[in-house]
Amino acid sequence: TIVTTVRMVWIAGRMHARPNRVQTAVEVIYSLMRDNITKGNMDDSLAAKWFPFLGALFLFIWFCNLIGYLPLPTSEQKFNVFGAHIPAFALYAATANISVPLILAVIVFVVFNWEGIRVQGPVGYVKSLIPAGVSGGILLLIFPLEVISTFMRLLSLTIRLFANILAGHMIILFMAGGLAVLLGLSFLGWFTLPFAVILYLFELGLVATLQAFIFATLAAIYISGAVTHH
Repeated sequence: TIVTTVRMVWIAGRMHARPNRVQTAVEVIYSLMRDNITKGNMDDSLAAKWFPFLGALFLFIWFCNLIGYLPLPTSEQKFNVFGAHIPAFALYAATANISVPLILAVIVFVVFNWEGIRVQGPVGYVKSLIPAGVSGGILLLIFPLEVISTFMRLLSLTIRLFANILAGHMIILFMAGGLAVLLGLSFLGWFTLPFAVILYLFELGLVATLQAFIFATLAAIYISGAVTHH
């Protein structure tokens, strides 16, 4: 939270008419959040209202993911260097702990349901869960399914972010030497290590950003859908 807030406020206070590389990169990210995540999934008036929330959500998850790919002394294991006990460095992302994606999913769940009830009223919002053209006895089957699918969004948001980041870290760990240790074949590490480097760059360069983008985009879709009648 501190890194997200301080970094963006610091950059915003140093904007120039002729942008440098940092400002150019930030403007690209801003356009991504404004045009693709927000305006791409809701009308202009709704986008203006929810852009700060969706932008903060994207940036927070993105920074959490990026920090998670920096080797930090997060392990309780230590190694000895000339008598000094140095904490072992490890990869650990907040988003690889299921509690963090879950609470973010709960926030999004509360937000889009609250917005739907505020705009359409409690009765109108419940009616909007029913697909257009569905009537009669089939409602007894469709309506419970729609309610369940709404609650399933909690799981889809949580597990998609949590599982992708955790799986990426585990694969890097296995390729970086974990597999060689488990099999008791130390020479195997020389062959798997290059793959670990490739996977690390792939996860850092693409997956960390992509998962933040997907989470924020789905949040935008859910909010937009909550205010429509069908």
